[in-house]
Amino acid sequence: MASPHVLRELRVISTTTFNSNHSNAAASPWTTAPKLDVVDYDAGGLAQDGLPDDTLKTRLYEQGAPTPGLSRGTIKISTRSLGAYANIDPHLAAVMMNAAFGGVQSPGTNRNVACGASASTTAIPFTNANTETVPGMALLIGRKGDTRGCGEVKPIVSCNATHAVLGIPCNAAPSSGDPIVISTTCFLNEDAPQSYLETLAIGKATADQRQTIGGAPTVKFSALGTSERPKMEIDLAVADHQTVPTAARASLQHATAPRRTLPAFSKGIGLLQFGDYNTATRAPMKYSDLSHDPGIAYAEVPGPGGVNGIEGWQKVKSVPTMEFTLLYDEDMPGLETDFLNLQGKAVVAQFGHEMGKTFAIELAKAFQRAMPTDKPSGPLSGVFVSLHGTDDYNATSNIRSSAVRYHMF
Repeated sequence: MASPHVLRELRVISTTTFNSNHSNAAASPWTTAPKLDVVDYDAGGLAQDGLPDDTLKTRLYEQGAPTPGLSRGTIKISTRSLGAYANIDPHLAAVMMNAAFGGVQSPGTNRNVACGASASTTAIPFTNANTETVPGMALLIGRKGDTRGCGEVKPIVSCNATHAVLGIPCNAAPSSGDPIVISTTCFLNEDAPQSYLETLAIGKATADQRQTIGGAPTVKFSALGTSERPKMEIDLAVADHQTVPTAARASLQHATAPRRTLPAFSKGIGLLQFGDYNTATRAPMKYSDLSHDPGIAYAEVPGPGGVNGIEGWQKVKSVPTMEFTLLYDEDMPGLETDFLNLQGKAVVAQFGHEMGKTFAIELAKAFQRAMPTDKPSGPLSGVFVSLHGTDDYNATSNIRSSAVRYHMF
């Protein structure tokens, strides 16, 4: 199953156990495993090595074929960057991001609340108490064009169950009753146990199935332009794979449809908020050509006790990066001064403005990697900005100190 046209469905399970044996595909947990909405799927990287035969061959004794070697490799999966479910459950894309990054935080009681009375541009009261909302999450406040919250994503710097304080102010104080959506947020958590992904790919016939175990996901993002629907690209390095035996697939049921949410996209398209670190200033910018790399890879942990010579995977971290082109008059020559003075920056790149289809990438503390350089944006004058994120060591929790956060609404 090396091309997407034969893929019927893809089921994914996240586990903190590195499994070295395949489980029955027609039994639990596969019978209830969630299904991923897939944009593209490529299993061409799965391989079954053959070991050369070095047996002495004579006229009377010969072993002709190579002996089977290691069966591992990679699969590539693309899905849309998504908003959030209306309830508080993280969707499957968030579960896969959590396996890659180590942290996910969802609201505990309600995702949808409303603004209470006497809000300011940075202090937002809730009409309904909400548990498990913590600093490092974010709010989607109001609606596009309302001149107050404007349907913009705002990071939370402090909160309790009944109010939140924002790191980036609203355009004006939200009115009582304005809609507020609380994020599900994925983040880098170095203290979390390693997570693994297992997949069951089902082709155009029930008999056409491929199972992988011990998968370590590397996540990147694409289609982040101002008129595109953003995608999440997963490269899954797997420890073992097999074609599912007949006895393990005969009773598998396909009736349950994927539990869907909408892609992060709307007529408003999105927003780039780019300002100084730890400075409460609303600074929306005009931009193009945005790209982002979370800076996470995996190395295999070698050992004979696992499968195919692997006993697990270990995150190998570098730094998250973000690059974009600003129109020249947005923040020049201030950007050159910021680079020379080592001024920390903060950026929130938002895609969509509506509940169920909004996704945002936040670098809470970042620095320019080089002096900004001239780069046209079509026929317009622009400047190319390249940032790297860093941990906020002043913060007191993994989500708050994370070098990058992903908010879904």
